[in-house]
Amino acid sequence: MAVTLAATGCWPSPGAGPDRRATNGLETAITAATAATLTEAWAATTGGGPLGDPVVSATAVHVNGPGHLYGIDKATGDRRWTFTRPPFEGAPPQFRWSVGQPVVDRDRVLAWTLPSPFSPFFPTSSVVVDAATGTEVASMADAVDANLRGRQVLARRTSIGGELKLVAIDADDLATASRGATVDDAALVDDPALIPATLGTARLYHAGEGVATTVRDDAALLVQGVRAFVRGAGTCKQVGEFLVISLTCPAWVTVLDGAPATSPVLSEDESILWVGSVAGTVYALDAATGAVRWSTGVGSPVTAEPAVDDDRLYVPTAAGLAALARDGGAVAFTVATGAPLTVQPAVAGDSGGVVITGSADGSVQAVAAAGCGAQSCAPLWQGDAGEAITGAPAINGRRIYVATAGGRLVAYRPA
Repeated sequence: MAVTLAATGCWPSPGAGPDRRATNGLETAITAATAATLTEAWAATTGGGPLGDPVVSATAVHVNGPGHLYGIDKATGDRRWTFTRPPFEGAPPQFRWSVGQPVVDRDRVLAWTLPSPFSPFFPTSSVVVDAATGTEVASMADAVDANLRGRQVLARRTSIGGELKLVAIDADDLATASRGATVDDAALVDDPALIPATLGTARLYHAGEGVATTVRDDAALLVQGVRAFVRGAGTCKQVGEFLVISLTCPAWVTVLDGAPATSPVLSEDESILWVGSVAGTVYALDAATGAVRWSTGVGSPVTAEPAVDDDRLYVPTAAGLAALARDGGAVAFTVATGAPLTVQPAVAGDSGGVVITGSADGSVQAVAAAGCGAQSCAPLWQGDAGEAITGAPAINGRRIYVATAGGRLVAYRPA
């Protein structure tokens, strides 16, 4: 999947694609040999922050801030357009729409919107804009969940009770898709954290709160875990203190260490998924059964999804970067970054390439994906974005893009 996306000239979603592996295997300019020459190409100020994960279309870099979606010129950093959803007629003066994480669909950009201040009477929705001009071309009643596989969009529908329904919608039919085909008639999970789900070809995967059973009509309390869902699974019953809520039965559920986990990252063939937990453990799970293939403690809370290339996982933690073998999970090396990593790393060049990280102190670092021949390694290069990194690195076309808490989008390139 990473090769396909790189060939099209795009980094269209967080993690580069529906697998969320955050690897551009075709990037040849940013390497271990050129990493020391990385320099700031430009820095664009949007005027509002914090910014989300940058995504890249054929025409621009796109990033969201509170209330706005931006199109930034890839070569110069000039702002091409700003999209702001106007308030509805009769809205109070303080009302505005928040604009969430975008995802690129060919020559369009999809983003969810949420009314502020939030009210259950104004549910989440999505907007589709032209990537070149920022002109709105369509909208729908469901919120795009930063995931697109082929022509299928993963969206979320939140009810007044707070339950989450994940919705599969044909991306070519967004203009009329005010209602999508849900995974089941019941809500999927009760997900107050709104952890993005991962859309596979065979199953849909979600990490967070949900039922602990796979048996239809079996009452179960909510637990933290990882789940896979398929269509037509029927409903399980969650026992509440004052009421019983119907939730979709997962195909499997794996309870980890009781701590919240990252969004699942899928292998290329959808046989394995990886998650990291706040308790500091990384898990490899069988995608078909949920069985734990291996688990490794990294000694510090995992702060975002790992990036994955052909050989290793690159795990961001509160202490730095930990590189783990895909096969077995052994720690290959670690890198102390001086500040907690705040976003998913990105890999340029796949195995033997360079891993790019972003930290809470604003530092951006390049690490040799192959390590340094020792257990503890130093970065090959370090830059300073000026403030905390809130938007994960996107690697595309000899450029690295990161976004910050203060509304800056910064591009780096090798000399």
